[in-house]
Amino acid sequence: MGGLSPEAARAAGGWSAVRELDLRGLDASEALRCTRALLEGTSVTGRLLVADETVRLVSHSEAFALLHRSALVRRMMCVAVGRPADGAVALDVPEPLLTGQDSGLLWVLDPGGHDWRMRDGTVAARWNEPDAGLVRLRELLRIPEVFDRAGELAAAVPGGVSNPGLRLAGALPDASEFPDALMAAITRMLEPGPPPAVEVASEAEYDPRDASEHRHGVGPEDVAGGRLRAGSPLHRADERAGRAVSAIAAARWPGESSLLWSGSSGEASAAGAAAEAGSALTALRARWMWLFNQVPPDVEPLGHQSRILRDQGVALPKTRGMDPTLTRVGYDRYVTDSLARNATLDGLIQGFRDLTGWHIRAVIDADADLERACPTVLLNRLGGTSPTPQQPWLPAVGLGVSALAATSPFGVGAGIATTVLWALLISLTMLRGPVRPSWEKRRAPITANAATGLVGALLVAVLHPPVPELVQLGAIPAAIVLGGVTALWTWRVQCRRWTVQTGLAEAPKALEDLRATAARLVSEWGRAADHRATMDEAVRAQAAAEGVREALRRHATTLRRAHPLHSGTPSNGSSGASRSAVSDYLRDLVQAVLASCRQELSADSPGAYRDRAMTVTAALLDEWERHVGHVGTLEPPRFAACQDAAPMPDEEALAVRPDVARSAEDVMWQLLGPDDLRLLYRAETVPAVVRFAPRAARRALVGVCPADTLWVRSSRHAGTLRLVPVPPDLVRRHWPSDDALGTDHGGKS
Repeated sequence: MGGLSPEAARAAGGWSAVRELDLRGLDASEALRCTRALLEGTSVTGRLLVADETVRLVSHSEAFALLHRSALVRRMMCVAVGRPADGAVALDVPEPLLTGQDSGLLWVLDPGGHDWRMRDGTVAARWNEPDAGLVRLRELLRIPEVFDRAGELAAAVPGGVSNPGLRLAGALPDASEFPDALMAAITRMLEPGPPPAVEVASEAEYDPRDASEHRHGVGPEDVAGGRLRAGSPLHRADERAGRAVSAIAAARWPGESSLLWSGSSGEASAAGAAAEAGSALTALRARWMWLFNQVPPDVEPLGHQSRILRDQGVALPKTRGMDPTLTRVGYDRYVTDSLARNATLDGLIQGFRDLTGWHIRAVIDADADLERACPTVLLNRLGGTSPTPQQPWLPAVGLGVSALAATSPFGVGAGIATTVLWALLISLTMLRGPVRPSWEKRRAPITANAATGLVGALLVAVLHPPVPELVQLGAIPAAIVLGGVTALWTWRVQCRRWTVQTGLAEAPKALEDLRATAARLVSEWGRAADHRATMDEAVRAQAAAEGVREALRRHATTLRRAHPLHSGTPSNGSSGASRSAVSDYLRDLVQAVLASCRQELSADSPGAYRDRAMTVTAALLDEWERHVGHVGTLEPPRFAACQDAAPMPDEEALAVRPDVARSAEDVMWQLLGPDDLRLLYRAETVPAVVRFAPRAARRALVGVCPADTLWVRSSRHAGTLRLVPVPPDLVRRHWPSDDALGTDHGGKS
């Protein structure tokens, strides 16, 4: 609470819609000074929880009278701690605590408390910290719904004083899960990632009032993916190129079976696909080159140029004067959509950097850019018809297999037959290759292989080399296998070599690069009129995102030091619902910070945006941690886009039902000691109870919990608060002096 006195800072220690004022240990003047600091230095929202000592209540009457008359305090509840002085039985209470506030007083005789079964009066000690019961009670009363219901019930108690008892559920998501879940969410948010795709409206959805945001949302993927009008010349050329390149990938490349059994020639599946791809890419590139020569990409299209673009199918949004507000709205949508798609901060920053680059104008050589994307050399290779190169050593293999077959019992006839078979295989590999050569080009290789094979058979016939009988018997199968395997292997090698030489593998990337380059050049048309202001806006947005990233990095370092066991990988014990909620809320935080910077800084420098983003991010993270400490991880923080609580898993929700539905006469943690029962226990007493459960669990509990259950904005609290009346004859009311009543702070009558 910067700028407040110590008393004001102490007074303003509450949270949310319930503020707290702790007067314990203060004398009358100190209590009055602290009360005035609260009323003068802070904005009280109507609910005030006061903690005081029983023995000091009367001495603090002036402070209570001041609160009673203040218009800033609509409902006040006091928690009085301790027993009366000197063993007295009656409780002395200032009248302002019981009058006009619709609230009573809760008397905590023993801050540690005992387990008490009201039905039979059994009391048992509890093993906990001395003030544990009081601490948990104040936690509950900070919840606005519990505060209001407890105040109503306490005010209705005869005498206005009751002793609280608690029954708290222990099976709820714990705030200790939060550092682990937050570390995991920050780690994910800081991971490297690609820039998110920028979405723009189609031409049919275009609104001239939003021209700026639409124009500056054009991304490279839009031209190829949706910015070309269906049926237009460019769209048809692009589709043809896409089909041709896809046919290359889908073609059946030579396999063992296709050499002998393929129903279509290799020329149809390979060379034809290559030629069509080369022709389609050439036509698409030529059409883009012509268009960019007619309408240079670094010049805003004029009237007749816009008609050319429309005729070719390029759908550009209309342009008008720059409106920075519209640009900021466009960036807000960009951030919202990007975070909804789980974009990281690095990706978002790179996206803003890309947007910045799109707005920088320069002299552009469109022909050179398109040439680099889809080189003429590649197009010539794709359209080429050079035959598949033959291996020069194949005739030697033919000689060997023919000679081997001639050593069989069938003699030279088998060798000649093998020679014919080998020549047919060589001819088949040429016919089944990617390009079918003419007979003139096939004749020489076939003749060479047939001649050398015949020579091999005749040599064996003339020389009659001694061959073992076993070798003779296996000569023909071995020759056939050797020849077939060799022909098939060389054929596959030749086809692959032809594929590389032709450039088929490079065609898909060439089309992708051509589309991306064309899209980039198209996007230049939309920047001519107002690129500077939009570029400045992108630079500021990038600076703000960098500030958020730096703040998250620093907070992650702080978390690692404070919680060294939390590595950023959620432990098995942490709730999946908590991790999911924290991840969603962190995205909301990033969005809220970026929106805050653009709304509050307007045209300040990028450095101011970065510093502002770091400051706001750190402040919201601190606020979020306090929020989680009070109400748990499932309740949305103030900056969350949706204020509905994240649903609690049914298993966790149903586990708290027994504590919410507990009978008022059952065992509870009553804030008294065994000797205090005489002050309030009566056999006929029927205590009031406040039943409460997280609204995040309502879906699972609404049909199984009592109808009067409060659905509170806290995922950390569920159970029952029991208010046992103190007999009215033990409550003595004291009025403060007239001077105290006369002190007014925007007073109430």
